[in-house]
Amino acid sequence: MLTVATSLRIFSRKLLKMPNNTISFSNGTQVRYFYSADGTKLRQTVKSLSATTPPVLAIRQRSDYLGPVHYEDPDGDGSAQRVLLFAQHEEGRIRPSGGEILYEYVLTDHLGNTRITFGDADADGDPDLLQENHYYPFGLAMTLSGTTAAAPPNDYLYNGKELQDELGLGWLDYGARMYDASIGRWNGVDAMAEKRSWVSPWQYAQNNPISRIDPDGNLDKLPTKDERDAAVAKAKEYAEKSTGTSSSYVLGDKGAPGEAVDCSGLVSGCIKAAGLPDPAGSGEGKGTTRIKNNTTPIENVNDIEAGYGVFIDFSANGGTGHTGLITEVTRNDEGEVTSYEVIHSGSSTGPTEITVTIGGTGYYDTNNSGGNKVSGFYKWDTPDSTTTPVSSLFTVQDVITPELVRQDETGRIQPFIPQNVPNSAN
Repeated sequence: MLTVATSLRIFSRKLLKMPNNTISFSNGTQVRYFYSADGTKLRQTVKSLSATTPPVLAIRQRSDYLGPVHYEDPDGDGSAQRVLLFAQHEEGRIRPSGGEILYEYVLTDHLGNTRITFGDADADGDPDLLQENHYYPFGLAMTLSGTTAAAPPNDYLYNGKELQDELGLGWLDYGARMYDASIGRWNGVDAMAEKRSWVSPWQYAQNNPISRIDPDGNLDKLPTKDERDAAVAKAKEYAEKSTGTSSSYVLGDKGAPGEAVDCSGLVSGCIKAAGLPDPAGSGEGKGTTRIKNNTTPIENVNDIEAGYGVFIDFSANGGTGHTGLITEVTRNDEGEVTSYEVIHSGSSTGPTEITVTIGGTGYYDTNNSGGNKVSGFYKWDTPDSTTTPVSSLFTVQDVITPELVRQDETGRIQPFIPQNVPNSAN
């Protein structure tokens, strides 16, 4: 971690709007990052001053990232063969240990924070505790007596992000930005700040780190299932507080639970309760049409989950005249959906729950001949990652000024300068 006496000068290349390319300390040491044209981190180098007179800034450590595989150059100058440190996988990592391969596994909490790292280190058939981690709410690591650390330590910690602790930096690499858990703030503004206009672009997780995460430094969110759960809870609140009469429904109203609300207003209220922007928003046309334009269609009924939305057609022509929120899904032994519950706000009842049966002929059922039936599904929760077309992120100057890297025929990483890089309009 940086001390008060240590000053930082950050040279902001902002390659592809990735984290700062070079971080320089006042004592002359540096941490530098290299990225591919699509923003993937490929290398990290650490430079420090030599003990010679005069001192020379030289690379003392170099780490290469080839997807989930991490290599290290022992002397940092590229003359020696790279050493495999470990390979990441969904449940932990694999690393060489004493001529053998050690499989390490991690236990995480609901935010993806690594809590326990374990593996059979002594090959006796029983799992051994290799590392234990605890955090303050905004991610700063606790120092507790009795905690252990693997060798080499597992640095994928808070939110599962890699700790950048070289030269005492103490930042977490989220991809788009670096995060300083000691102050609970980012080292750069959110590239998607316009979607969170009510909070500072420097804040982390809307100052709610107990419930929210930020997958890549671009846009904070609730964990995906938690988003849907929050929407379902709000839909049930609408149903519980409804009078069950026509006075609970007024076309165009967007009331809270217990107040008059139309169908798109109910769905909007549920999605906003999950911390996401209102898909109906404002503008021309019906609220259901705007919801359709701002959500992602689900083609297969077996892909629906509680918290997703439905469109109900009143004209038997595939329209989107009505909408509601799925609150429960029932499946058979093969995993196929047989029925599901929907809370919607109807003109005669206001917010109420209905059951839709696959293959049924009742009101709203899939085989209802009267025309009032579910005509489509949609999802609105945050994707697991947010991506932006590479061509819209950079200019020629952005990518030619810093070094990029590539692999040659022997597998070694070599610097190169890209040619004919597409420019983008500002």
